[in-house]
Amino acid sequence: TKDFGDLSFTVKANAACSSSTRALSAGGEISGSGNTNHIDFVTIMSTGNALEFGDLDPNSLDIAHATGVSNGTRGVFSGGYGSPGPFGNTDIMNYVTIAALGNGQDFGDLNYSTTNAGSFSSPTRGVIGGGQNPGFLNTIGFITIATTGNALNFGDLTVARRTLVGGSNAVRGLFAGGQDTSPNVDANGVDTIDYVTIATLGNAQDFGNLSGKRLLMSAGTSSTRCVWPGGESLGNTANNAIEYVTISSTGNAVDFGDTMTAGRFG
Repeated sequence: TKDFGDLSFTVKANAACSSSTRALSAGGEISGSGNTNHIDFVTIMSTGNALEFGDLDPNSLDIAHATGVSNGTRGVFSGGYGSPGPFGNTDIMNYVTIAALGNGQDFGDLNYSTTNAGSFSSPTRGVIGGGQNPGFLNTIGFITIATTGNALNFGDLTVARRTLVGGSNAVRGLFAGGQDTSPNVDANGVDTIDYVTIATLGNAQDFGNLSGKRLLMSAGTSSTRCVWPGGESLGNTANNAIEYVTISSTGNAVDFGDTMTAGRFG
């Protein structure tokens, strides 16, 4: 990876989504200052610092550890840990039109309250899986992104876990890594990769494995590959590894390269 620019402030556990033109970063936790509901954006084809897009629903909670999906036109941010009080895992979903600056609006409710879930989307559906409330969850829910309304049940993960990450093309979605038991130490991470066919409801199936136990990764995809950078492994420290898989096949992840800086909570 190479340097692109900076967000408007230092943040972790933020949610993200994109169109082919813009990438958005929403919410997150600011060290020493609690959560935020701010949304930043960048123009993907250029480099430079992020600019202000708006806020997640200004009448709602400040959110960290949420997750995002998009269909290229609309972005939806769901779940997360809300503050100020009542503190706790939420089922809130907000949406924005990616091409138009402004605040988020109410989309509906998740089919379960969660934080630290994973997510991905096709041009039609957004899929959210796993997380914590308060135990670790194997639930998968889905929404139709172009409409508004509450999420419905999709199926179950192969392993209940939190701090997992998603990735997809238009057909198949993957959930990778995460943590399946307490306490929050690397020994309780997993190397599991699950997959589902996004247009078909049902339980996830085994795809393969990461090179080792990893949690708190980020994700990026093309129509062919899913790439997972960063995360946490071996000694409760952030790492700079990047791994990838070919989405249309099954099998174990392969080394891609390294990030400029080690990072987790992506």
